[in-house]
Amino acid sequence: MNPPFPGLYMRPNRHSRGTVPAGKPYCVCPDIWPSGTRPIPDYLKTLAEADGHHGYKQESRDDIALHRDNYIYVRAKNGASTTQNKFAKLYYATNGIIQWPSMWQNNVLHTDEGSPQADLGAVPPGAVGVAERPFVWHDVPAPSSGRHYCLIAQIDDSTDSNPFPEVTSPLDLARLVQRDLGWGWRNVRTVKSSTATWQQTVPLDIAQNVDTEHCYNVYVRPVGYEGWSVSFSCSQVDDRGRQIQLPQTRIEKSGEPLGVEAWLAPGFTSMLTVYMYNTKHKRPVSGAHVEVGAALVPRPGAELDAAISAGVIDWDLSRRLSAHGPTRTGTEPSPLAPLGSYTLGS
Repeated sequence: MNPPFPGLYMRPNRHSRGTVPAGKPYCVCPDIWPSGTRPIPDYLKTLAEADGHHGYKQESRDDIALHRDNYIYVRAKNGASTTQNKFAKLYYATNGIIQWPSMWQNNVLHTDEGSPQADLGAVPPGAVGVAERPFVWHDVPAPSSGRHYCLIAQIDDSTDSNPFPEVTSPLDLARLVQRDLGWGWRNVRTVKSSTATWQQTVPLDIAQNVDTEHCYNVYVRPVGYEGWSVSFSCSQVDDRGRQIQLPQTRIEKSGEPLGVEAWLAPGFTSMLTVYMYNTKHKRPVSGAHVEVGAALVPRPGAELDAAISAGVIDWDLSRRLSAHGPTRTGTEPSPLAPLGSYTLGS
């Protein structure tokens, strides 16, 4: 019987049980999980479960959306007899250079917090660990004709126990994928999506010292872009498992806000990407910009009374967001206390 891999491992295919040498195929690793443009709710739990839609027995679709931000998760199982503390790294390559790692060594994907690695935490023997943050492949370009992309994940630690490989022949790569399950390889296919004229990413964070979970309205206010369309997406779901996402929406009037509500807890950290589409080929006016903001929805009662008394409610913003949504609360305006904004330009 083949021996188990003595550490955190990624399966080259769903039939693998973590033994080495691994059997074919080697390029369909189910522990590299592309989720397209939508983040996975509660991924630290669901990707580690034995069953379920995202469970360990399952694998994701191979789709990567062109010209959009794509979220990719990495998990690994502990085949050792002791608890393992490791981190994951993720790379991309075209199929034409996959056998020469030195050619894609610098194609590093970062997490939604901008780190080149994501901790897997302390993983007990036999357990599945999930990288604590998703990796984000920003604005994915189309591969050259006749090529597709490969995603390659690496499990390593602070002692560099699984260093970047020295590969000088195709046989070296064959030995790597068969015997070092600290490396995972997943071929993916690109799918078309609406191409944004421009896009920019800003942080969406909630301070750790906020007292409790609150409802917020996350919104954009495009100025000078009448006739264009706008959308945004967030790298994390809210604390009730809902997407923080504005679908592509036509800008009917300059300065009108468009937003969605989200429940966010203290310490929430994510990145919000705004996409602008010149669908009617109209030039923006001079000084055109997009305001990206978040506003607190005060709780009815003492909190709302205090916000009104302090004069921090923006009634015009509240009315306009209710009228032009889509918001999550229906037709009644939610009193909003703006918390600050970013100004983006093309």
